[in-house]
Amino acid sequence: MKYITSFLFASAVLLCHAAQADTGVTDFQGFHTQNHTVSCVGYRQSAENPSFVGCSVNGEFVKHKYKRDKDCELDWGSNFSVRKKGKAEIDCAGDTYAIGDESRLLKTGQTVRGDGWTCTAVKDNGIKCLNTQGNGFVLSKKKQMLIHRKR
Repeated sequence: MKYITSFLFASAVLLCHAAQADTGVTDFQGFHTQNHTVSCVGYRQSAENPSFVGCSVNGEFVKHKYKRDKDCELDWGSNFSVRKKGKAEIDCAGDTYAIGDESRLLKTGQTVRGDGWTCTAVKDNGIKCLNTQGNGFVLSKKKQMLIHRKR
């Protein structure tokens, strides 16, 4: 199921890029830390896709404790995402959430708010993203961590 979900998210990224190129309409916003150590894309709710934010940390910095999903045949460990509700996940994906020049620099302390999620730039060129339930993740060169709030 995680493989299918990640594939759908990656497909949504590509479709949104195509939609923007053709119509100028944006249903997403991209942001990154200095040096692009962490790059993110947040999406608004649509009929086809849920509201979510996904971030990628440069693969050479991945040092977390989480075990690879045995069903993942693509890249695993550098892409994290969280929806408006529910727990954050490490995605099985063949691409990153980096969108290059369409992305804006998020300096330490600055926040981006989406539909049910918030991301704030934190020290060490990191980004912390949380949904409305307090679930999310922190990504930086030094740390990659899921945040699962107990209820």
